[in-house]
Amino acid sequence: MFYSFNGIRPVVHASSFVHPQAVVTGDVQIGKNCYIGPGAALRGDWGTIILEDGCNVQENCTIHMFPGLTVLLKEGSHIGHGAIIHGATIGRNCLVGMNSVLMDHVQIGDESIVMDTIESVDFMGRVSKMYEAEFNVLFGEQC
Repeated sequence: MFYSFNGIRPVVHASSFVHPQAVVTGDVQIGKNCYIGPGAALRGDWGTIILEDGCNVQENCTIHMFPGLTVLLKEGSHIGHGAIIHGATIGRNCLVGMNSVLMDHVQIGDESIVMDTIESVDFMGRVSKMYEAEFNVLFGEQC
């Protein structure tokens, strides 16, 4: 399902597939040859979501952001079942594992694998860590 928000409608390339049970709202741009699975929620209501070509967002994923942020999934990013991407940037050809959570301002470098929860903002709203790992496997305890 596609919904406009504040007069902004999602834009999806004709070669991409968005399952009828996915919900795509507002300022969302989906590139070529992307896949959005059933139950996925891409909410571009308070910011922008950009999926570059070849991205794969599996079942029951949530993509959202803190107001004013942009979520960017670079080319070939794979977001596993049930993962939450909230205000993060995911590098080219990354794998975000099932049920992983990536919070506001996290930046995952190209060719990385994420297998846990990574936070970057503390309870006072300050950026506490930035993750710019490239060619790494990231676990929550390591971050």
